[in-house]
Amino acid sequence: MVLNKIIDEILKKSNNMRDPVFRGQADENWPLESAAVRRLKQNKGEDIDLSSEVESYEANNLYHPYRTIGDENQGKHQVLSLLQHHGAATNYLDFSCNALTALWFACSNTSNETKNRNGKLFIIDIGPPHPWANEDEWIGEEESTMENEGEEESTMENEGRTGEAGYLYLYRYPNQNLSTRIVSQQSIFLKGFPNIPEKITTQISIDGKDKESIHKELKQIGISEKILFPDLSGFALQNGPDKPL
Repeated sequence: MVLNKIIDEILKKSNNMRDPVFRGQADENWPLESAAVRRLKQNKGEDIDLSSEVESYEANNLYHPYRTIGDENQGKHQVLSLLQHHGAATNYLDFSCNALTALWFACSNTSNETKNRNGKLFIIDIGPPHPWANEDEWIGEEESTMENEGEEESTMENEGRTGEAGYLYLYRYPNQNLSTRIVSQQSIFLKGFPNIPEKITTQISIDGKDKESIHKELKQIGISEKILFPDLSGFALQNGPDKPL
Protein backbone atom coordinates (compact mmCIF):
# COMPACT_ATOMS: atom_id res chain seq x y z
CA MET A 1 0.00 0.00 0.00
CA VAL A 2 1.33 3.41 -1.02
CA LEU A 3 -0.09 5.09 2.07
CA ASN A 4 1.97 2.89 4.39
CA LYS A 5 5.18 3.97 2.67
CA ILE A 6 4.27 7.66 2.99
CA ILE A 7 3.37 7.24 6.67
CA ASP A 8 6.71 5.52 7.30
CA GLU A 9 8.51 8.46 5.69
CA ILE A 10 6.52 10.98 7.73
CA LEU A 11 7.34 9.14 10.95
CA LYS A 12 11.01 8.92 10.03
CA LYS A 13 11.36 12.62 9.17
CA SER A 14 9.37 13.90 12.15
CA ASN A 15 10.75 11.41 14.67
CA ASN A 16 13.01 13.91 16.46
CA MET A 17 10.58 16.83 16.28
CA ARG A 18 8.93 18.02 19.48
CA ASP A 19 5.78 19.53 17.96
CA PRO A 20 5.47 18.94 14.20
CA VAL A 21 2.74 20.53 12.09
CA PHE A 22 1.96 19.65 8.49
CA ARG A 23 0.81 21.29 5.26
CA GLY A 24 0.02 19.64 1.93
CA GLN A 25 0.17 21.35 -1.46
CA ALA A 26 -1.07 19.70 -4.66
CA ASP A 27 1.84 20.93 -6.80
CA GLU A 28 5.40 20.59 -5.53
CA ASN A 29 6.42 23.61 -7.61
CA TRP A 30 4.14 25.97 -5.71
CA PRO A 31 6.08 28.13 -3.24
CA LEU A 32 5.16 28.18 0.43
CA GLU A 33 3.34 31.45 -0.13
CA SER A 34 0.09 32.78 1.27
CA ALA A 35 -2.90 33.74 -0.85
CA ALA A 36 -2.54 37.32 0.38
CA VAL A 37 0.99 37.53 -1.02
CA ARG A 38 -0.16 36.07 -4.34
CA ARG A 39 -3.06 38.51 -4.55
CA LEU A 40 -0.86 41.50 -3.82
CA LYS A 41 1.73 40.45 -6.41
CA GLN A 42 -0.96 39.91 -9.04
CA ASN A 43 -2.48 43.32 -8.45
CA LYS A 44 0.54 45.47 -7.59
CA GLY A 45 3.44 43.70 -9.25
CA GLU A 46 6.23 41.39 -8.13
CA ASP A 47 8.43 44.21 -6.80
CA ILE A 48 6.11 45.61 -4.13
CA ASP A 49 7.32 45.97 -0.55
CA LEU A 50 5.45 43.03 0.97
CA SER A 51 6.71 43.72 4.48
CA SER A 52 4.49 46.82 4.65
CA GLU A 53 1.77 45.92 2.14
CA VAL A 54 0.61 42.66 3.75
CA GLU A 55 -0.37 44.14 7.12
CA SER A 56 -2.13 47.08 5.49
CA TYR A 57 -3.98 44.77 3.10
CA GLU A 58 -5.26 42.47 5.86
CA ALA A 59 -6.47 45.42 7.95
CA ASN A 60 -8.05 47.53 5.20
CA ASN A 61 -9.35 44.84 2.83
CA LEU A 62 -10.35 42.08 5.23
CA TYR A 63 -10.57 42.80 8.96
CA HIS A 64 -12.22 46.24 9.06
CA PRO A 65 -14.68 45.61 6.17
CA TYR A 66 -15.71 42.29 7.75
CA ARG A 67 -16.58 43.99 11.02
CA THR A 68 -19.33 45.95 9.23
CA ILE A 69 -21.10 42.71 8.24
CA GLY A 70 -19.94 40.26 10.92
CA ASP A 71 -19.51 40.15 14.67
CA GLU A 72 -17.69 43.34 15.63
CA ASN A 73 -16.50 41.74 18.86
CA GLN A 74 -14.39 39.14 17.09
CA GLY A 75 -10.64 39.73 17.28
CA LYS A 76 -8.41 40.17 14.27
CA HIS A 77 -7.01 36.66 14.31
CA GLN A 78 -10.43 35.11 14.81
CA VAL A 79 -11.76 37.04 11.83
CA LEU A 80 -8.82 36.21 9.59
CA SER A 81 -8.90 32.51 10.50
CA LEU A 82 -12.63 32.40 9.70
CA LEU A 83 -12.15 34.21 6.40
CA GLN A 84 -9.22 31.92 5.57
CA HIS A 85 -11.42 28.84 5.84
CA HIS A 86 -14.04 30.42 3.59
CA GLY A 87 -11.58 31.20 0.79
CA ALA A 88 -10.40 34.74 1.52
CA ALA A 89 -6.80 35.60 0.65
CA THR A 90 -5.19 36.12 4.07
CA ASN A 91 -1.51 35.91 5.01
CA TYR A 92 -2.15 32.79 7.07
CA LEU A 93 -1.11 29.39 5.81
CA ASP A 94 -3.22 26.47 7.01
CA PHE A 95 -1.21 23.78 8.71
CA SER A 96 -2.64 20.78 10.54
CA CYS A 97 -1.63 18.86 13.62
CA ASN A 98 -2.69 15.76 11.67
CA ALA A 99 -0.23 14.58 9.02
CA LEU A 100 -2.92 12.57 7.20
CA THR A 101 -5.11 15.64 6.81
CA ALA A 102 -2.19 17.50 5.21
CA LEU A 103 -1.49 14.47 3.01
CA TRP A 104 -5.08 14.58 1.74
CA PHE A 105 -4.51 18.14 0.53
CA ALA A 106 -1.16 17.19 -1.03
CA CYS A 107 -3.02 14.59 -3.10
CA SER A 108 -5.91 16.88 -4.05
CA ASN A 109 -6.33 17.83 -7.68
CA THR A 110 -7.62 21.36 -7.51
CA SER A 111 -7.49 21.68 -11.30
CA ASN A 112 -6.54 19.70 -14.39
CA GLU A 113 -3.09 21.27 -14.12
CA THR A 114 -2.35 19.56 -10.80
CA LYS A 115 -3.94 16.21 -11.65
CA ASN A 116 -0.73 14.38 -12.50
CA ARG A 117 1.80 16.68 -10.89
CA ASN A 118 3.73 15.69 -7.80
CA GLY A 119 2.39 17.06 -4.55
CA LYS A 120 4.41 18.09 -1.52
CA LEU A 121 4.06 17.69 2.23
CA PHE A 122 5.70 20.37 4.38
CA ILE A 123 6.61 19.70 8.01
CA ILE A 124 7.65 22.39 10.50
CA ASP A 125 8.68 21.74 14.08
CA ILE A 126 7.05 24.52 16.11
CA GLY A 127 8.19 23.11 19.45
CA PRO A 128 11.23 24.72 21.11
CA PRO A 129 14.13 24.59 20.94
CA HIS A 130 14.45 25.19 17.21
CA PRO A 131 17.67 23.65 15.87
CA TRP A 132 17.60 25.78 12.69
CA ALA A 133 17.40 29.10 14.58
CA ASN A 134 20.08 31.73 14.93
CA GLU A 135 20.43 34.57 17.39
CA ASP A 136 18.49 37.08 15.29
CA GLU A 137 15.47 34.91 14.60
CA TRP A 138 12.50 33.98 16.72
CA ILE A 139 9.01 32.57 16.69
CA GLY A 140 6.13 34.25 18.50
CA GLU A 141 2.81 32.80 19.52
CA GLU A 142 -0.20 35.06 19.31
CA GLU A 143 -3.11 35.12 21.72
CA SER A 144 -5.94 37.59 21.47
CA THR A 145 -7.53 39.87 24.07
CA MET A 146 -10.35 42.28 23.35
CA GLU A 147 -10.54 45.91 24.37
CA ASN A 148 -13.85 47.66 24.97
CA GLU A 149 -14.08 49.11 21.48
CA GLY A 150 -13.57 45.77 19.77
CA GLU A 151 -10.01 46.50 18.76
CA GLU A 152 -7.61 43.66 19.29
CA GLU A 153 -4.55 43.81 21.46
CA SER A 154 -2.06 41.05 20.69
CA THR A 155 0.27 39.48 23.19
CA MET A 156 3.17 37.33 22.12
CA GLU A 157 4.85 34.52 23.94
CA ASN A 158 8.38 33.72 22.83
CA GLU A 159 8.72 30.04 22.05
CA GLY A 160 12.11 29.92 20.46
CA ARG A 161 13.61 31.51 17.39
CA THR A 162 12.98 31.35 13.67
CA GLY A 163 12.23 33.50 10.65
CA GLU A 164 14.16 34.88 7.72
CA ALA A 165 12.82 38.22 6.50
CA GLY A 166 11.08 38.82 9.81
CA TYR A 167 8.95 36.98 12.33
CA LEU A 168 7.13 33.70 12.02
CA TYR A 169 3.84 33.95 13.88
CA LEU A 170 1.91 31.01 15.22
CA TYR A 171 -1.83 31.23 15.91
CA ARG A 172 -2.42 27.98 17.75
CA TYR A 173 -5.85 28.48 19.25
CA PRO A 174 -8.35 29.83 16.71
CA ASN A 175 -11.91 30.07 18.00
CA GLN A 176 -13.19 26.65 17.04
CA ASN A 177 -16.80 27.78 17.39
CA LEU A 178 -16.38 29.95 14.31
CA SER A 179 -15.88 27.09 11.86
CA THR A 180 -16.39 23.34 12.00
CA ARG A 181 -13.58 23.04 9.43
CA ILE A 182 -11.06 24.28 12.00
CA VAL A 183 -12.01 21.38 14.24
CA SER A 184 -12.23 18.74 11.50
CA GLN A 185 -8.92 19.71 9.92
CA GLN A 186 -7.16 20.17 13.29
CA SER A 187 -6.03 23.53 12.01
CA ILE A 188 -3.19 25.68 13.17
CA PHE A 189 -2.21 28.91 11.43
CA LEU A 190 1.27 30.13 10.56
CA LYS A 191 2.33 33.28 8.79
CA GLY A 192 5.64 34.83 7.93
CA PHE A 193 6.57 38.39 7.10
CA PRO A 194 6.00 38.18 4.27
CA ASN A 195 6.65 34.44 3.73
CA ILE A 196 7.58 31.39 5.78
CA PRO A 197 11.15 30.48 4.79
CA GLU A 198 11.27 27.03 3.24
CA LYS A 199 14.68 26.44 4.80
CA ILE A 200 12.99 25.71 8.13
CA THR A 201 10.75 23.02 6.61
CA THR A 202 11.17 19.31 6.06
CA GLN A 203 9.58 18.21 2.79
CA ILE A 204 8.19 15.00 1.33
CA SER A 205 7.37 14.70 -2.37
CA ILE A 206 4.17 12.86 -3.33
CA ASP A 207 4.28 11.12 -6.72
CA GLY A 208 1.48 12.42 -8.94
CA LYS A 209 0.55 8.95 -10.15
CA ASP A 210 -0.08 7.84 -6.55
CA LYS A 211 -2.48 10.65 -5.61
CA GLU A 212 -5.70 8.85 -6.48
CA SER A 213 -4.78 5.64 -4.68
CA ILE A 214 -3.63 7.57 -1.59
CA HIS A 215 -6.96 9.41 -1.50
CA LYS A 216 -8.82 6.12 -1.65
CA GLU A 217 -6.75 4.67 1.19
CA LEU A 218 -7.21 7.82 3.27
CA LYS A 219 -10.97 7.60 2.78
CA GLN A 220 -10.90 4.06 4.18
CA ILE A 221 -9.43 5.37 7.43
CA GLY A 222 -11.72 8.38 7.79
CA ILE A 223 -9.93 11.18 5.93
CA SER A 224 -12.17 12.42 3.13
CA GLU A 225 -13.70 15.58 1.67
CA LYS A 226 -16.92 14.90 3.57
CA ILE A 227 -15.06 14.69 6.89
CA LEU A 228 -12.72 17.63 6.31
CA PHE A 229 -15.41 20.00 4.97
CA PRO A 230 -18.46 19.33 7.19
CA ASP A 231 -20.10 22.73 6.70
CA LEU A 232 -22.66 24.06 4.22
CA SER A 233 -20.14 25.29 1.64
CA GLY A 234 -18.31 21.96 1.88
CA PHE A 235 -21.56 20.06 1.31
CA ALA A 236 -22.30 22.21 -1.74
CA LEU A 237 -18.83 21.55 -3.17
CA GLN A 238 -19.29 17.81 -2.68
CA ASN A 239 -22.42 18.03 -4.83
CA GLY A 240 -21.05 20.26 -7.55
CA PRO A 241 -21.60 19.60 -11.28
CA ASP A 242 -18.23 17.90 -11.66
CA LYS A 243 -18.77 15.40 -8.84
CA PRO A 244 -19.73 11.77 -9.55
CA LEU A 245 -23.10 10.50 -8.32
